[in-house]
Amino acid sequence: MVFKANVTPTRITLQGPEPEAKNRILRRFSDHTEYFIRVQFCEEDGTDLQFNFRVSNDRIYQRFKDVFKNGISVGGRVYGFLGFSHSSLRSHSAWFVAPFFYESKLQTYFSIISNIGQFGDIHSPARCAARIGQAFSETPFAISLGANGIKSELIPDVKSIDGKRVFSDGVGTISQEAMEAVYAVTHQRKGLPTCFQIRWGGAKGMLGLDTRLQERVIRLRPSMVKFESNDTEDLEICDMANKPIPLVLNRQVCHRKRTNVGINLCLKALLINFAVDNQDFRRYGSTE
Repeated sequence: MVFKANVTPTRITLQGPEPEAKNRILRRFSDHTEYFIRVQFCEEDGTDLQFNFRVSNDRIYQRFKDVFKNGISVGGRVYGFLGFSHSSLRSHSAWFVAPFFYESKLQTYFSIISNIGQFGDIHSPARCAARIGQAFSETPFAISLGANGIKSELIPDVKSIDGKRVFSDGVGTISQEAMEAVYAVTHQRKGLPTCFQIRWGGAKGMLGLDTRLQERVIRLRPSMVKFESNDTEDLEICDMANKPIPLVLNRQVCHRKRTNVGINLCLKALLINFAVDNQDFRRYGSTE
């Protein structure tokens, strides 16, 4: 349960506590959630603030900036800006926190962020904020790797011969036994999943089932690791799937810098969609 606040152009309204999806920060400080507040920046009726070129929103934006800079005072506590996930950014919301003691140590913005990982080598403010935001991603499930006997390994990415293209970008693997252990913890009624969207320490991406792997093991790739972190005890699950979804072509797939890779990929998808025989496909060139 988390308290929420709506910041509008003229006022601040308080709501809650209300149920909130778990993330790494709330899970770690589960007994101190009253020190965290989710702040929504919106219109007076709760809808998103709309841009209109005929009207200047400078004073409204300045008000919102002041809230980020000075925080929100509630009941003797001052809640200051902490971070946001990609999804909360789209919904114009962010997480704020008030100082509190945890394990006899004062917890503030600086201590909480430093415990997430190392960000000193990230010089782009936008990228740094996005990396910190990984800890605020909604992760309904968290599985202790140590308690379930799951090992982690780092394997190289699959690249083109010249090394310019990374075909395994953001995708690792998971063994059958590890997958079953994760499934048992989630208590899902769906069929056994074959891929997971995960957050683990400073890594993010997907884990796909590899039945060739023995024992309980997950394998990550360098392209999945976005920053260094020692917070690797729990494997956090954002979502899971046990069946494929339809492929939808888009400009990025078809364009692909106007190379044969993108053209052949689109062509192959179209031919498969129309159930063209493989022999007919070979006349147009293979994508291998």
